[in-house]
Amino acid sequence: MDRLGWAQRQGRVAATYGMVGGDDELCVRVIDRTDYSFDGRAAGSVQSITLAAGIPTVSWVSGVLVARLHAKGTFSASATARVVVENISLVPEEPQVIFTDGLALATVNYVTGTTAPNLQVVAFSGAIGHMVQVRLTFDQGATAAAAAQTLSISVDLIGRTG
Repeated sequence: MDRLGWAQRQGRVAATYGMVGGDDELCVRVIDRTDYSFDGRAAGSVQSITLAAGIPTVSWVSGVLVARLHAKGTFSASATARVVVENISLVPEEPQVIFTDGLALATVNYVTGTTAPNLQVVAFSGAIGHMVQVRLTFDQGATAAAAAQTLSISVDLIGRTG
């Protein structure tokens, strides 16, 4: 199969996000342990980082988000960090656009009381489209922060095929 044929059948992401597994399951390593620092200290500030976009899920009948919290600094009383999985679509005609329905397939929340180490495994809910993205968002909430809010996470997706 030539490169163009591969891109039309598999998409450009299969080469970026390696998948391992057997005949009926796949494990996608989204990110290894990574440190994040959010410095939007003003009340009401929200910051978002796309950890991975365009992970192919066309053959998945179910999925699981696996999020590990390795370390976490002190969060302000109303701060929340979220790992979110969402359906998306990327098209060659508009490669700069990520089409999304804005609905979360799975979400993990880290709040003031969450301590490390922490493992959360959350099953996807809702219809799984042909590709997904994983985002990390930080919502400062109503309470302003005195310093940067920090955490260290790693994320995997597990997909079961039909």
